[in-house]
Amino acid sequence: MQEKGFELVATELLSFKEQVRLFSEADIIVGPSGAAFANIIFCQPGTKVIPLSLGEGHFADLSLWPKLGPDLDIIIYLMNESGIDHAYKWFSSFVLEPIQFGAFIDSHIEG
Repeated sequence: MQEKGFELVATELLSFKEQVRLFSEADIIVGPSGAAFANIIFCQPGTKVIPLSLGEGHFADLSLWPKLGPDLDIIIYLMNESGIDHAYKWFSSFVLEPIQFGAFIDSHIEG
């Protein structure tokens, strides 16, 4: 992702003020679906937001993101991983296939 111009950020290491600045200045945000994505309320209208999530059953209901950012371009990337390493699948590890995910990102950052 860095070769496409993305910056790797660990939001949990940032102050609240730094998180607000980061999200308010971002054109595109990509990352695992989780608490840090609540910061999309600070994004500018039209910001592309791409939360990564497991796409199984009721775990695929990510209606929270459009409610937090109604003026954002929210594109949910669902993976059909089994999430077998944790009893509660939201906490499961997952692996992105670089070629497939790279093509997905390319299709959304081009325009």
